[in-house]
Amino acid sequence: MKRQQFAILIIIGFHFVSCTKERNNPIEATLVEGCKTFEELQPNLNSSGIDFECHGNAFLDLDQRNDSNPNGTWGFFGGTVKLHYQDNPFVDQTNASSKVLAVVEDSSNMPWSGFFFDLEAPVQFQGDLTAIALEVFSVVPGQSVLLKLENSNNPSQFKELVQVTTSENQWERLTYHFSVADSNQFDRLVLIMNSTFQNTEQMTYYLDSITLTELKEVPVATPSFTNLVWSDEFDYQGRPDETKWHHQTFAPNNGSWFNGELQHYVNSEENTYVSDGTLKVKAIKESYTTQSSTKDYTSARLNSKFSMTYGKIEVRAKLPSGAGTWPAIWTLGANIDEPGNFYGDSQGSVGWPLCGEIDIMEQNGWDKSQVYGHFHWGNTSTSAYENYGKIATVANTSTEFHVYSLVWTETELQIFIDDALNVVLDNTALNPYDNPHYLLLNIAVGGSLGGTVPANFSQEVMEVDYVRFYQ
Repeated sequence: MKRQQFAILIIIGFHFVSCTKERNNPIEATLVEGCKTFEELQPNLNSSGIDFECHGNAFLDLDQRNDSNPNGTWGFFGGTVKLHYQDNPFVDQTNASSKVLAVVEDSSNMPWSGFFFDLEAPVQFQGDLTAIALEVFSVVPGQSVLLKLENSNNPSQFKELVQVTTSENQWERLTYHFSVADSNQFDRLVLIMNSTFQNTEQMTYYLDSITLTELKEVPVATPSFTNLVWSDEFDYQGRPDETKWHHQTFAPNNGSWFNGELQHYVNSEENTYVSDGTLKVKAIKESYTTQSSTKDYTSARLNSKFSMTYGKIEVRAKLPSGAGTWPAIWTLGANIDEPGNFYGDSQGSVGWPLCGEIDIMEQNGWDKSQVYGHFHWGNTSTSAYENYGKIATVANTSTEFHVYSLVWTETELQIFIDDALNVVLDNTALNPYDNPHYLLLNIAVGGSLGGTVPANFSQEVMEVDYVRFYQ
C-alpha cells in the first residue's frame, strides 16, 4: 500500500528511415548504428534469444504502433525515448557482445517511460525453461528493471515482474521467474528500465541478450519462528479489540490520503466489526466530511498495537471482489512520522520511505486474480527511494481464504502466499529493515492501484480470519 506512488518506465524506440517489416532481406544502407547491414526480423524468444546483433526489430518509424498505425509492431510511452543498436560500450565478463540496444530517455520525460515490441509468436515456457533472463548495464545498485509480458490483442492480460540491480557501472544478468502456466498467452514484451528515480538529465541505458532460461533456485524459508508473541483470532463479537487495534483516521495529505485515493478512513461499527469468527473491514459508498474535506466513500485503516523486529507475520484473509477496491495487508516502520498512526513519534520520526514498507499483500482494483508482494524503502546511504516486488496469480481470492505471510530475518525478507514463496529481498545495510514494524489492514477505494470505481459501487468487504506474529 504505497504511501506515495513512484514509477519510471524505461523504454526506447528505434528511429530508422527506410525498409519495411515485410522486407526480410539484408539492408545494405547503414541505417542502424554499428551495423553495415541489417536483417529485419520479428523477434521470437522460442526459437532464439534477442541479441541485437544486427538482426531483429529495426524499430522503424513506419512500424511504430500509434493512433494512426494500430498494426504497428513496437512503440514507446511516457515521453521522448529513442532506441538504437550500437557497439557495446562496456565489454566485460558478463557481456562480451559486440552490439547492444541503447535506450535514450530525455530529462523532460514523465516520471514513467518505457517501450514495447511484439514477438513473432507467444512465449512458450516448457521443460526447465520457465524464466526470462536479460543483461542490463547497471548504472547504480538498486536500479529497478520491470519486465512485462502482455497479450497484444488484450493488453489487460499481462504478467509483470521486477528485478533490482546490485552492481555499479557494469553489466548484470537479471532473471524473471515465470511458469509453464504462463505459456502461449503473451506475445508482447514491455520493458521498464528504471523505476527507482526520475531523470534530471538525459539518460542512456543499455540492454542485451533477452533469452529463455532455467528457473533460478529459490531459497525456502525454514520454520524458525514458532513462538507466538501476539495474535488476534477474532473469536469474539462486536468492535475490534481496542487493546490490540488502533483506527487511523487522520488524513495526512491535506485532508486526503496519498495515491489519489477516494475514501476517508473512519472508526465506525459499519466499517469494522467482528462476527462469525472473522474481522470485517468494509468500504462503503457514502459521503463523509472531516478536516474540511468531503469524500464519497468511507473505509477503515487499522494499526496493530504491537510491533516487532524480525519474525513471521501470518494473516489469513478473504479479499473483496469488487472493481475499484485496493485491499492491503502491510507493515510500516514504527519510526514513521505520519500523523495519526498509533506510534506517533515514540519510536522516531524518519519519515517515508526511510522507515521502510513491506506490502505482504495488496491487490489492484481491475484484476482480482493478481496479488502483489512489494517492498518500498529509502536507501540508508543516499536516502533515495527504492522498491522491489512481484505479482502472483492467485485463484478465488474473494471466495476462499488464503494465508499471506512474511518471514523476516537479519539477512532476508520473504513473502509467501499459502506457503508458496512469492518474492525475496536481501536484507542489507542499504535498506532500513532492522527496526520495529507494525501491521496495517485496510481497503482503499480508487487511486493508483484501485483504479476506476464503477458507478454501481455500494460496499465491499475484506474478511480476516486471524493475525499472528511469531518470533
